[in-house]
Amino acid sequence: MSNSRQLEARFLDNSEKQLVDSSHHPDVGDLSDRELADLRRNLRERRNRARDIANRQRREIRGKGAPRGESRVSEDAGSREKLSVLSSALQRVNNETSRRERLLAAGIEEQCGARTGNASRGQPTEASKVTSCR
Repeated sequence: MSNSRQLEARFLDNSEKQLVDSSHHPDVGDLSDRELADLRRNLRERRNRARDIANRQRREIRGKGAPRGESRVSEDAGSREKLSVLSSALQRVNNETSRRERLLAAGIEEQCGARTGNASRGQPTEASKVTSCR
């Protein structure tokens, strides 16, 4: 189930909120490939940290792990929700990355098809400058 931006903001600090906000449409489409890769890396780091904290807190609740603070954690709902929000943001970024890769591959295939189609007629094309066609 998707969360509203207001609900997402409840579980995140300011820096995480900025990361998650930039993963929403249309902002994610406006990012360059480098910015998208950086966003993906940062979201993955934050998600992994939230996952580790949520797992530790669940172990403390079950009594299997030593408490990190003075007392045991009584619930981990906030940590699980933060993990969920960060995972959803990472999924949106991964989907955008996949979309861009598909578009790039389709463009290369189109150029390769144009090159092979015109090669029999001996006509040079712009696609003949493509160095790698499968």
